[in-house]
Amino acid sequence: MKYIDYKDLRQKLQNHEITWLEAYDKIINSTTKPWDTKEWKEKRPNFIGTECVMCGRKNGDPCTKGYYEYLLQHSGEPIERPTVHLVLQHSWHPDTIDHLCKNITYRYKDEYDSYFRQTVYTKGPNNILIRNIDADELKHIHKKLSVKFIDEKYPELGLEAIYKYLDQFERYMSMKDTSTYCNNCAEREDMVDRSICPLCKDIYISNSSACCYECKDTEEGQRLSAEQEKRDDEISKKYWAFLEVIEIEEDQLHNKYFNEPLTNEEKELIKKRLEELENMKNNSWDYIEY
Repeated sequence: MKYIDYKDLRQKLQNHEITWLEAYDKIINSTTKPWDTKEWKEKRPNFIGTECVMCGRKNGDPCTKGYYEYLLQHSGEPIERPTVHLVLQHSWHPDTIDHLCKNITYRYKDEYDSYFRQTVYTKGPNNILIRNIDADELKHIHKKLSVKFIDEKYPELGLEAIYKYLDQFERYMSMKDTSTYCNNCAEREDMVDRSICPLCKDIYISNSSACCYECKDTEEGQRLSAEQEKRDDEISKKYWAFLEVIEIEEDQLHNKYFNEPLTNEEKELIKKRLEELENMKNNSWDYIEY
C-alpha cells in the first residue's frame, strides 16, 4: 500500500474486514507522501496564498539575505542569488503510529518490561541471563515487540491507536493547520527552528531573539528586545508552574497506586491518567499560553 486511503481503512476496520494489526502493517508500509497525492494537489490551490507570511516574498522573488549568506558559506564559490517559490507549511504534525503504540507500552510498563526480558533473554547456567538477540537487532527490537505485546495482550488498545492515527492523519490532510511560506522560510523553520527578523524580514533569527544582529541596536530593535525579555520571563514562570502541578498529581497517583487497596479497574484508570500526564509534560508548550 503506497498511500493510506484513511477513509477506506477506517471503513474496513469498522466493518471488521481487517484487524488492527493488518491496518498497522498498511500504515507503516505506506511510502507515498501526503503532498504527492491527488487529493492534496487538488486542495492546495484553495489554501496557498500569494506571499510568504514570514518574509512577504512572492513566487520568483530573490531569496532572503540570510538564506543567501547561508548558501555562500556552504558553496565555497560565488553563486547567483536564487529565487523563492511558495509552499504550504504545517504548524501541526500527527503522531506516528509507532509513537502511539509506544504510549500503550508505557501505560503497562511493568508488564511490558517483563515481556521484553522474557523475549530477549534466556536463563543459562546458574540462572545467569543470556541475551539471545544480537546488539544490532536489539536496537530495533522494541518497535517489533511493542506491536506484538499489544496484539497479544491489548488488541483493543491497538485498535484505539489506529483510530487515533487516522483522526490525526485526516486532520493533517484537511490542511487547516497550514500557512503559506516561501521555501527558504519553511526550510529554516524545519531544519534549524529559525524565523525571519520582524524588522528587516531579511535575516533569520532564533526563537530566543527579538530581532537580527543588524536591527538589534536600532530604537525599534531595543524595544522589541526588552519586550522579548519580559515575555520570556513570564513564559518561564508559567512553564515551571505547569510542571509543578503535574508532578504533584503524579506523586499523589503513585502514592495511591502503591499504598491503597484498589480494584483492577481503579489501577487501570490511574495508569491511563499517568500516561496522560506524561504526554502533557512531553508536550507542555501546547498547554501554556504565550
